[in-house]
Amino acid sequence: KAETPITDASIGVYNLRGQLVRQLSRKNLTKGSHEYSWDGRDQSGSTAACGVYLVKVSNPGGILLSSK
Repeated sequence: KAETPITDASIGVYNLRGQLVRQLSRKNLTKGSHEYSWDGRDQSGSTAACGVYLVKVSNPGGILLSSK
């Protein structure tokens, strides 16, 4: 839940090496709840390998949220 609007928010799925697997969104977020889902595919549309992935929400000011 965003307590304030977030400018230029980037929401991505990363592997444990810190490599971007899939960019879910890159846009301004309004205050309030936002929901995104990941279909288990990488940026090229291939199925990602089994494993643990991290979701990161960031903007040019830094990382706002990181979660497994």
